[in-house]
Amino acid sequence: RGDNIWGTAIQLYTLKSDRYWGMGDFTDLAQLIKDMSAAGADFIGLNPIHALYPISAEHASPYSPSDRAFINVMYVDPEQVPEFAESATLKTWLKAKDTQAQLKAVRATADVDYTQVSALKYQAFDALFEVFEANHWGQGTQREEQFKAFAAKGGQELHEHCLFEALLKHFKALDINAWGWPKWPEAFQDVKSAEVKAFAADNEQAIRYFMYLQFLADEQLEAVNQLTQSEGMKLGLYRDLAVGADRGGAEVWSNKNKFCLEASVGAPPDALGPVGQNWGLPPLEPIGLKAEGYQAFINLVRSNMHGCGALRIDHAMALFRLWWCPPGKTAAEGCYIHYDFEDLLGILLLESQRNQCLVIAEDLGTVPPEVMKAFPRAELFSNKVFYFEFDENGCTPPNEYAPKALAIVANHDMPTVKAYWNLTDLDLRKTLGMFTTEAVFQTEREGRETCKEQILEALDTSGRLPKGMSLDPAKTPEMTLELCQAIHCQLASGQSQIMAIQLEDFMLINKPVNVPGTSDEYANWRRKLDEDSTTLFNRPEIQAFCAALNRERAGK
Repeated sequence: RGDNIWGTAIQLYTLKSDRYWGMGDFTDLAQLIKDMSAAGADFIGLNPIHALYPISAEHASPYSPSDRAFINVMYVDPEQVPEFAESATLKTWLKAKDTQAQLKAVRATADVDYTQVSALKYQAFDALFEVFEANHWGQGTQREEQFKAFAAKGGQELHEHCLFEALLKHFKALDINAWGWPKWPEAFQDVKSAEVKAFAADNEQAIRYFMYLQFLADEQLEAVNQLTQSEGMKLGLYRDLAVGADRGGAEVWSNKNKFCLEASVGAPPDALGPVGQNWGLPPLEPIGLKAEGYQAFINLVRSNMHGCGALRIDHAMALFRLWWCPPGKTAAEGCYIHYDFEDLLGILLLESQRNQCLVIAEDLGTVPPEVMKAFPRAELFSNKVFYFEFDENGCTPPNEYAPKALAIVANHDMPTVKAYWNLTDLDLRKTLGMFTTEAVFQTEREGRETCKEQILEALDTSGRLPKGMSLDPAKTPEMTLELCQAIHCQLASGQSQIMAIQLEDFMLINKPVNVPGTSDEYANWRRKLDEDSTTLFNRPEIQAFCAALNRERAGK
């Protein structure tokens, strides 16, 4: 209809509450939906919630999952599972002094303690499954029928995913270094081998356990999706499809003949990465993908369009081409490999119609002209980032933003508004050794100061510059909530139909959630938010912030 809406883009694990288990879960998401819909928001964007490794809790990156077709069960709230209400033993365990002490400890950390959170959750999952097996499996109950319907719908793909997880648990118990299928005995590296089939036949209950966890995750995701509709959100949830899967995980193991294991996807050299980027994820092989009728791609799109109103395609240029990096070489020595663009785009549009799911194509970076022409024609929503909308004339005026776009000031790979304004992201990158010389660092600082000047000038031109604020950024060295609101209102006044604000920026958090180009050097994908959503949206200044966004989006 041409509605202009606003909402947020979150990392689900960063949410907190007085009842959470040390990382945000679907119950915390439900509370956020209630708080934000009451404030006038129409969507909540989620980081990829793909399945990670159940036995490697610290492998935390949502963009390096084990399997993109399934859900990270760490987002399940055990207390909301029907079997929890049936178990006096579980309730007693949860109330026990030792359990409560562990929960208090994981709630108190500034970063998610994945190892401890995982240990607590899997202890609960084991007990929940025991209740399910005793009270429902083979008993002909409605709960059993629901589970069987879920398993039947998931089919071979679900069975193979859960078979992988059962094998992973089995081999990790024998060898602590068996982190993924490349470290298993050779006979078990082939999903179709006689040994794998024999293991499956002998371990049906172990496979059913992991299938049960996916059942719980799907159930809770669908519940929060339904909540967005009952709360009147126009778009509801949007999910995020990562560009690839981890080499040692379930997705690659189940589809090895569809991936090129001798290459990794990444990005060519550019201003942000002079030697290019290598993400370490094996690419789908285009000729084999086409020969099998794109079934692997169809399954991915279809599964990720479930339980949401929109799907964001990370690095959507992959529909057209991917930068392949050769083994043992830098990303600068890679090359573009092309895919059948019309086929993949056609499938995406067909599944969008079948699932009634809007598509947001993340088109940041080096965008080829073919993609620039095709995406708008296909009515995919592009991605516009305020930080990148500068040229020699200043900030892009709001009325020049693309209408079919998700506009955001910053995303998970970029500094928060506070860090950007205060330049602390540059200081952090310098500390991490990410600038080749002091001169490069100083050039970045000078460029940032110029951008800040342009932002203030743009706000002044539009009449949104906070009262009494100077056009000289040196006189406003610290980001304020008033200035943060003005910047987001500037973006909200534009033509882009979808506009997002990070919860971090409501809270003026300085610390980034991710620093691209780092792994062990920085604790990525762990930082929590400063406060729970109900406390945040009860603050008068945040209510005023949201009211201003509502006015801008309504053109008032």
